[in-house]
Amino acid sequence: MKKLVVGFVLTILMSSVLAYMGAPVCAEEQQKRTIKLITATFGSTAYLVAQQLATEVNRKHPWLRINVIEGKPNNVHELANKPNLRINTVVESATYTKWAVGKGMRPAKAPYHGAKALCSMAGTLSVPILTNDENIKTLQDLKGKTVNLFVKGTQGENTISALLKHLGILDTIKRDYLPFKPSVDAMIDGLIDATVSYAVLVKDNPMKYSPVSAYIELLESRKCYVIDIPVELMREASKATGIPITPIKLPAGSIGKGIPARDMTTYCTYIWMFVDEGFPEDLAYEVCKVFAENLDALRKTSPGASSLAIDKLATSDLTAEEYHPGAIRFFKEKGIKIITE
Repeated sequence: MKKLVVGFVLTILMSSVLAYMGAPVCAEEQQKRTIKLITATFGSTAYLVAQQLATEVNRKHPWLRINVIEGKPNNVHELANKPNLRINTVVESATYTKWAVGKGMRPAKAPYHGAKALCSMAGTLSVPILTNDENIKTLQDLKGKTVNLFVKGTQGENTISALLKHLGILDTIKRDYLPFKPSVDAMIDGLIDATVSYAVLVKDNPMKYSPVSAYIELLESRKCYVIDIPVELMREASKATGIPITPIKLPAGSIGKGIPARDMTTYCTYIWMFVDEGFPEDLAYEVCKVFAENLDALRKTSPGASSLAIDKLATSDLTAEEYHPGAIRFFKEKGIKIITE
């Protein structure tokens, strides 16, 4: 009888060991995995969102860790120039930069086509062209004027240059390439007639935009007007140059009191998280998942993040083929539609 009991106990113990060995590893026991998130410059919406995302994830996620690294406004070139980053790095960037890197434009050292999108990261930026001259109503009216096209090589500069070249007036314009504050000072001092500016979408319905802080000073100091850019012109210039130009609506008063004076259109940029096509699918899925789970906290970081919404995480100028498979998997799971504008 004693031998029978001992044998029975040993059988139970052996069964338990085998069952434990065959059981899946629980989340708490899964090996921690760290990704790098290269974001925009300190203080930007993308930087603030990235830091908050890392805080939330590193505090409560059982195995994912995020290490935020301050970068530049657009960072796809980091994946292009440094293959060693591609397996564990997420970068903040704009759709335009993905296109430019694909052409091998600086700072990319060679054409790179491996970037795949995860999801929207920091909302949508409109690019209004501001002027102090009420007689300048269209881009054609800039002929012979002094215009700040923004920093060379940026989306703002390349896009407005493409539009003016398509109109045949680029060579008539005296061009400056000033960043935010210097361009505002030049406008206030009357040294330039118009400038590229930026305003982030903060509210979808009704649409409202918050100008980048430097331009708030301009709007408060001088009477400003927005130049209307017809959608058809943007489509024609995009087709002629290959540069992705996405129109966006600027309702009357959406930027400031009486600015613009009526409904207009200009172009915009979407801010995204991109990874290399070889980035692990499970990690891509998890990054999208934790981003969506922490939207409430992320929306509080900046006015520019307030328009983030789960149903808009795949709304942009990207096609379905430009997303990472891990992102596609997450979108399907949550019923998020991929909308190409």
